[in-house]
Amino acid sequence: MRTVLLILMVSVLIATTAAQAADAGPIVYRVTEAPEFFDPTDECPEGGGVATMRTGAGLELGTSRLCLQAVDFTCEPVCVQRQFGALTNTFAGGQIFINVVFRDVFNKDFSHARHFGRGSVAGGTGAYAGSTGYLQGRGSIELDPDFTPHPNLTYRVFLR
Repeated sequence: MRTVLLILMVSVLIATTAAQAADAGPIVYRVTEAPEFFDPTDECPEGGGVATMRTGAGLELGTSRLCLQAVDFTCEPVCVQRQFGALTNTFAGGQIFINVVFRDVFNKDFSHARHFGRGSVAGGTGAYAGSTGYLQGRGSIELDPDFTPHPNLTYRVFLR
């Protein structure tokens, strides 16, 4: 009986925490540093990267790991790269899993890109267990001659 009661109490606590997270408005974070890129793996056939998430004031919120499933690149009439993948945002209270599409539109000399992101929340852990919702993002990326990125991106995750 104690075990059942304990499980029930933990379930209520998790559900309440997730509901509070969803009612608090969007989670807003910024990416302003180049990610740590990684090579393709079985899980991430196109590789990916891990970026630091920060508040608008620059405080660290956690990490955002992009596992790329596919990438396409076209240059008609302008050069656009689209990345399809799974984003895992890790916060102190748990993780949020998001299926994403990122689109980068480059200028003629590839020194600058406008970045757009969208995605659907596919679940989570901890305070975000059972979450649904969506992600929106945008910003700019300056590129060095060796293509080192210098992002200035803002993302919003809306949880339900």
